[in-house]
Amino acid sequence: MKLEIRFVRHGLTVSNEAHKYLGRTDEGLSENGKTLLGKMCAESEPELLFVSPMRRCRETAEILFPEMEGICIPEWTEIDFGDFEGRSFEELKEVPAYQAWLESGGRLPFPNGESRAAFIARSMQGYERMLARVREYGRKAEVPITAVVNGGTVMAVGSSLFGGDYFDYQISCGGEYLCPAVFI
Repeated sequence: MKLEIRFVRHGLTVSNEAHKYLGRTDEGLSENGKTLLGKMCAESEPELLFVSPMRRCRETAEILFPEMEGICIPEWTEIDFGDFEGRSFEELKEVPAYQAWLESGGRLPFPNGESRAAFIARSMQGYERMLARVREYGRKAEVPITAVVNGGTVMAVGSSLFGGDYFDYQISCGGEYLCPAVFI
């Protein structure tokens, strides 16, 4: 079966607008985020819709695909930023643990949070869960799929499947990444 998977990052939140790290905090969309998404037109409805359990992702899916029920993938909860959660670069720039994290290229685990390796492994478990649901669906032809997720999930899955650097797959809020054809 050939899959076309479009990953859509959730719309703007208040924390995104303030350039703060937003991981496990279950924040909804800002009014600006809702307005901007409301102006977007989904190219077409997917046959299957998957969503992160995060409120901002569920709200994005409801705005873009109001007629569809999303299938929740629990492993696609955003990375746990630990001590950096809810804080901006300006608030953290003098913190030694943050400086060390930056110098590592983001490879060090977040203090009291999650490591990138653990997050990627969890995100890929979610990807496998999604593929299992697609197999259960039973179509034998091309199946258009949309997954409304967090930015980190796009980076984790993209870099795992297609190589390159983790940050090569960074997209803006409301942006999308269309995966090359995947066969299962």
